[in-house]
Amino acid sequence: MKAESTSRKKSKNLEKMKTSQIQVEYLDGKIKSFPVAQKTYGEDLLGRVFQDLELLENDYFGLKFKDPEDNLCWIDPGKTLGEQKVAIHSR
Repeated sequence: MKAESTSRKKSKNLEKMKTSQIQVEYLDGKIKSFPVAQKTYGEDLLGRVFQDLELLENDYFGLKFKDPEDNLCWIDPGKTLGEQKVAIHSR
């Protein structure tokens, strides 16, 4: 129960933040956009992607991104996207 209330609280906070769109490319090549902010936690983005894919067993999946030095990194659920230096561009 506690995890659900924390996740809802984070989602409500996203509505108050200045948001941009981040694009996620699925393995089949499909590209999907999700609203995020620099203060969005990796856990929230992963949850939205997993929900969109209707994944039930999500412990075996993750998202990768390229950092500013062009290194391939995994999204850390416990850190914000800003802390991880995930590039978020407004359009």
